[in-house]
Amino acid sequence: MIEELINFIIDLVNDEFSRFLYPVHARYYFLNGGCLELAKVLKHYYPAGKIIINEKRNHIFFLYQDKLYDATGELKLDTYEEIKDINLVEDNIGNKEIRFERKQPHHAIIEELESIHDDYVKKLTNKTSK
Repeated sequence: MIEELINFIIDLVNDEFSRFLYPVHARYYFLNGGCLELAKVLKHYYPAGKIIINEKRNHIFFLYQDKLYDATGELKLDTYEEIKDINLVEDNIGNKEIRFERKQPHHAIIEELESIHDDYVKKLTNKTSK
């Protein structure tokens, strides 16, 4: 179900925030500089999850219930490390110039997800977190 949420987030970003990423697709952004932003959104909905960095220390993933995710969905990775202090990687991962409506992307995405009036996101996150 997290994969379904990831795809929903990608579609939402393409629909609502594409002008801030033009000419790239949201999936490309989340795989090339926006990986921490995606992990922060997932962490908001799944607080028990962990933000993970790969061995090369150049890409962020999200670990939840022993499954690892990024913008491509679930994947396998043999060597990784949990990020205990997000401040230590924020300066080295991502593109600080990218803002969605003058906000950090993860804040704007969470606000947009929270503003959706149907219960799709709630159902999706509740189904996965149980």
